[in-house]
Amino acid sequence: MAVAPEHLAGALLCEVRNLLVVLREAEEAGIRVQEGLLEQLQKTRHEVFTWTDLSTVPNPSGYLEPFLEALGQEVYVKEGSASHVKSIAVIDTAAAAICQLLENRILTGGQAESSRTARTTLSSARSNASSEHEAGFATNGSGLVTRVKGKIGMLDIVRTIGEFRHVYEQCGANIVNEAIRVRYIQVLQAVVSYFAMSGCLPSDALVWSLFKTAFDIGYRSQLTSSAVRRLAQGALTQVVSLVFHDCESRLLNSAGRTDKREIATQTFTIKPLLHLIQFLTKLLEAEERDETIRKLSLSLLNMVIEKAMFSIKKHAELENMISESLRMVAVHVLQRKYSAISSIACNILFLCYRLRIRGVREHLKGALLSMVEEIRDSSTSVARRSSMLEFLSDLCRQPTFLEDIFGNYDCSPASQNVFEEVMQTFASYAYPWDHSMSGPQLLALEAILATVQRLLERETTWKENLEQYQPHGTESPTSAQSDNVRSSESAAFEAHMAELIALGEHLASEKEKKEKMAVAATHFNKNPEYGYVYLRKIGVLSSEPDAKTTAIFLRNTIGLSKAQIGEIFGDPEDFNQEVLKEFVNTFSFTGVNIVDGLRAFLESFRLPGEAQKIQRILETFAAQYDKQNKDLFANADVGYILAYSVIMLNTDLWSPQVKKKMTMEQFLRNLRGIDDGKDLPLEFTQAIYASIASSEIKLNSDFKEPEEVYSSFYAENDL
Repeated sequence: MAVAPEHLAGALLCEVRNLLVVLREAEEAGIRVQEGLLEQLQKTRHEVFTWTDLSTVPNPSGYLEPFLEALGQEVYVKEGSASHVKSIAVIDTAAAAICQLLENRILTGGQAESSRTARTTLSSARSNASSEHEAGFATNGSGLVTRVKGKIGMLDIVRTIGEFRHVYEQCGANIVNEAIRVRYIQVLQAVVSYFAMSGCLPSDALVWSLFKTAFDIGYRSQLTSSAVRRLAQGALTQVVSLVFHDCESRLLNSAGRTDKREIATQTFTIKPLLHLIQFLTKLLEAEERDETIRKLSLSLLNMVIEKAMFSIKKHAELENMISESLRMVAVHVLQRKYSAISSIACNILFLCYRLRIRGVREHLKGALLSMVEEIRDSSTSVARRSSMLEFLSDLCRQPTFLEDIFGNYDCSPASQNVFEEVMQTFASYAYPWDHSMSGPQLLALEAILATVQRLLERETTWKENLEQYQPHGTESPTSAQSDNVRSSESAAFEAHMAELIALGEHLASEKEKKEKMAVAATHFNKNPEYGYVYLRKIGVLSSEPDAKTTAIFLRNTIGLSKAQIGEIFGDPEDFNQEVLKEFVNTFSFTGVNIVDGLRAFLESFRLPGEAQKIQRILETFAAQYDKQNKDLFANADVGYILAYSVIMLNTDLWSPQVKKKMTMEQFLRNLRGIDDGKDLPLEFTQAIYASIASSEIKLNSDFKEPEEVYSSFYAENDL
């Protein structure tokens, strides 16, 4: 559909007259109007009367130029003055004019691309003129737009608004500041609406410029009002919705690029999608961000996943980027103070679990265990507890949730019993202790019933399949078909059933082994010798002492007393020292920073208090670290001295008994000349101090937590 020439001409003339009126009034009030702006508007007014056919107009978009320049009108700060009011009116009128002209499709001469042809038309146009549009403007010292080339594109409009930040920033925190921000955001929304209505794809550069400009206007300053932030959030939501609604087109474009020349001109790719997700993740990582920005980031991430739901699993880059964001999302699930933030984070985890996003199970596991702990906490509010129970109940209704959690965690010797913990929590809240059912109790009962229903459905399906299953070598009383003439479909079904039976037997075996290891851990914590005797009885340890097997038991068994392990490592007896060496060998320190390596090592047991025991342990660590990182230090003694210094620094900085903390200068002084008479690199030692100062090495935890070690049976999509 095309806009009639007289329609577009009438709209342009109307906006030109409106702007001329406010500019003349501004001049009369003593305001310095941008040089040449009035003359340019008069020229536009005369040229419009010559229009007969829009196809003969060489560049309709060029008529936006005076309106863009007017957006940067200098604002007089003194409120209430005539100059102040008139300068605001200039910006207000110019912004309204741009919105109106974009609606009338001035960039395409009034032509509205159909949804079928728009993408092709705009793609070819931008592939030839994208670089022109991106470089088509500059700003002079006062921030005015100076045209380098004649054409004006959407990117020019957005970037111009970004360049005019000084206009509202100079006003301080007042109603004028807000009014200008509102008008700028409305122009950005008009740009988004143009693409949404025409069905065109915005270019990569335009997508990022739109998002970044809207975010800067609404959220960069702490002085921004809640009303402006809400409007900016609306604009950001529109951008995300526009980009990810038709992300498949971008993804196909990215996948199909082969020609180098095409790569140079291609403007519709996956890059802005990845950039937006990365930006939103970084917003969550920054500690100084307030809850408004965190909530915004999570809301937009949630929208990204909802809009791109059917494309994520098809494209590894997109899935990987979302997977990387899950770490920070999981952290916000546990936000007690801000329930709304936690609720959005839970929904993101839920969506990612349904889509089977890579790595989601591990983040979900941590969230589940933390939720169980918080639900059981008596200080947790009823509203917060109800919200978490609803989330858990929804998870229990997912077709593969029970198999996932029980099979991968409750049957794994290297993990806590997640399914058991969740169900115990449901059971403890479902019982009507006071002979009445409250909200949380009903939710817990609902979750139990959903779980039982799922188990019954699974049992029914299993029995039906088992009745059809006949292993090779047996005869079916109901089938006339002999084993020699089995169909390929029947053979595949039998193979699948045999695989499931084997998996079930394996999981049952692993669960039994896990229960036995829990008994062994109980004996070990009372007395290590009791534990060893039980391990020999169940066949985990041989009758002869085996340092390597013992070390693996100490490394991978959950629930062991870290204090007992530390005492074994500090004992001078030859066998215990062999166990210590084998234990250290289970760590990979190659290419790992010594602080990170020491942190992982020391957090796997409790360091004993005696100096001689500490020395034995650290010498063994230093020898293994030096062996795996050749030429890093002059010899293993350097690693030992450095490890000992790190422990002393950790104690000094994090012990409440130490009032006067060690400074970086003191720490560096302690390390002078330790590398065979030379100093270690300054950046290296400063990074060590900064790492310990920002994150304590936990030396006093009581019991071993689960190691994140899984066999091939526990792959991402195994069950």
